[in-house]
Amino acid sequence: MKTHLSFAILAFVLATAGHTQAVDLIVHHGKIVSVDDRFTIHEAMAVTDGKITAIGRDEDILKSRTDQTQVVDLVSRLQESLAASTGGKRARGASKQGKAAQKSATRSTRRRTA
Repeated sequence: MKTHLSFAILAFVLATAGHTQAVDLIVHHGKIVSVDDRFTIHEAMAVTDGKITAIGRDEDILKSRTDQTQVVDLVSRLQESLAASTGGKRARGASKQGKAAQKSATRSTRRRTA
């Protein structure tokens, strides 16, 4: 009986091994909220045949990428959209303001800890 069960499992694994479907779309560098009991936030998701097939960390989801997979980097897409909508002026200005605020906060923290 044990041998038959082992053979059946081996046959199933061999039969399904070559039938994994390629991922059509990967969206990464985002904040993807799953509607579970904790509303967990993930970085990436994979889509196959119009259905979300995996969610998780960027590096884990990107491992399922093939030559046919469309990959969307949400950070790059957002930066392109900002640059296109403002002629690049506001995006660059916002970046400079952000860097100035970061330097100011670092100086304030150093003063408090000294």
